[in-house]
Amino acid sequence: MALLGLSCLYACTTTQSFPSAANKPEGPPLPEAIEQQKAAWRSSLNDGDAEALAAYYWESAGLLWGRNFFQDADKVATQWDNWQPGLGKLVEQRTQAVVRHDDSHYFEMGYYKFSEKDPTIYAYVIAWKLTEGKWLRELEVAQPLFEQQEVQIREIDRARELWMERSNAHDHERLVSRSYAADGFYVNQGQHYRGTEAISERYSYMSQPNWQIQLTAKSVMKVQKELVFELGEYNSGGIGHYVIIWEKQGDQWKVLLDFNF
Repeated sequence: MALLGLSCLYACTTTQSFPSAANKPEGPPLPEAIEQQKAAWRSSLNDGDAEALAAYYWESAGLLWGRNFFQDADKVATQWDNWQPGLGKLVEQRTQAVVRHDDSHYFEMGYYKFSEKDPTIYAYVIAWKLTEGKWLRELEVAQPLFEQQEVQIREIDRARELWMERSNAHDHERLVSRSYAADGFYVNQGQHYRGTEAISERYSYMSQPNWQIQLTAKSVMKVQKELVFELGEYNSGGIGHYVIIWEKQGDQWKVLLDFNF
């Protein structure tokens, strides 16, 4: 399937009002310093100032839009600057869920609304990183809402269960070949790995005999009928937190993007 992107917006029936979940944020509040960064980022975006916009991203930040992944602060800012004339001004942003990893790392999931030029609602995920006293965006995902009501959450629960079963079977190659999109992404510590071969190499440690992991979803957002955002917690002997972007291929939900703190 092809994820909706900017070029499809005027030919598709996209969502043009905030889902009710946007009125009931889940999780702790974001630090005030992050809220201030969000307001400043929005101002730079609306001003069309790519140079200023880049200052709100970690130097190795990544952005997933559709199936395109852009890496490095300048490239991410340039993409937003290129899209902004077609999107119009960002007029409202609502947080649906927040997951705190530690004092220096947060996940945020929510919705963007641009001006009447593009009334579509966009879902987003941001991974926040405190660097030298400044909150920066380490990862960003943005996709338009489209027929999201058709998603069955029990199918996502089953996909997560299968991911755990395959990981805990100590066969990382089977895990990746069965649970990941062929051109999916694993993003970690400023590097991105695309495709099952590259991801499998990064997950080779999961074939160790003592490996065990548990995933617990904290918040799941329906985005498109074949796309879901998930924030959660993993326990593999230590506690961490993750983002999974699930994509439905045929009758199977697979990982399009995997990121963790």
